[in-house]
Amino acid sequence: MCHLSFGPERISRIGIISGGGWSGVTDPAVEAGHVDALLTGEVIHKAHALARDRNIHVFGAGHYATETFGVQAIGDLLEKKFGVNHTFIDLPTGL
Repeated sequence: MCHLSFGPERISRIGIISGGGWSGVTDPAVEAGHVDALLTGEVIHKAHALARDRNIHVFGAGHYATETFGVQAIGDLLEKKFGVNHTFIDLPTGL
C-alpha cells in the first residue's frame, strides 16, 4: 500500500475511487476541503504534489484490489434479483 501523508492527523472524511482513481485529488470536492483522505487503487507520481497542495492523505491499495468489491456486489445483486448463478474468479495481479 502506498500512503501520501499530507492530510490532518485525524481523518474524518474519506473519498473512495476504485482502480486508477488517483486523479480524484483534482476533484472539486477535494479542492473544497470536503475530504481528508482519498482511498484509491493506483497512485502515480503526479499525485504527490497534488495531495501535498490540497493537504490530504492519499492511500493506494492496489488497482485490482479496489475493483473486485463492485464486481462481486453486482454478481450478488443479479443473483438475488434474477436468480442468476455467478462465481467470482479471483485472479490478482499483485499490483
